[in-house]
Amino acid sequence: MKSTKCYTRALIENAMTHSSDPTPTVSVTAESGNVVLPPEPTKKAVVNVHIEDSNSVITDLDRTRLLGDEESPVHHGSGLGLWVANWVVTMSGGFISHTERNPQGNRVTITLLRSTA
Repeated sequence: MKSTKCYTRALIENAMTHSSDPTPTVSVTAESGNVVLPPEPTKKAVVNVHIEDSNSVITDLDRTRLLGDEESPVHHGSGLGLWVANWVVTMSGGFISHTERNPQGNRVTITLLRSTA
């Protein structure tokens, strides 16, 4: 549970910090669902946590940091918040996705396996 708070907080703080609005708004919603996770062809129960803002779209460089794609000492994002969120989610067996909101903003979705206990 502490890890859930850690990455959710990191993503909310990142959205608030990088907002040009003096009173930024960030929404957090959660929903359950089912996905097929390779290599097994069976569906797994998951929880999706959506963090949405109306900020400028996350840059390609910072999206690389958030999604963990091709990061290196030479090619990396601008802060630690997105990196921390990616690391904690990945270490928890989950994954992160990003979509642009229309007309402006970001939707970051964290997908984690639901506990069966």
